[in-house]
Amino acid sequence: METFKKEKLELYQEEFVLEGSNVSGYLETVKEVLLECEREFSGIEANTYDYICDQLENNEEE
Repeated sequence: METFKKEKLELYQEEFVLEGSNVSGYLETVKEVLLECEREFSGIEANTYDYICDQLENNEEE
């Protein structure tokens, strides 16, 4: 079980990079999913959710 926890933590810490010509399509899908999410977040999750939404909205303005 300890090995699983270690591997999961390592996976979560990996950097995720979107590449290709359709990156804006991926980001638009992520934005739609996040903005339509009905789950209530609290604590660190709420801060992360707000940060990601802000970044996606700022990206739209550029």
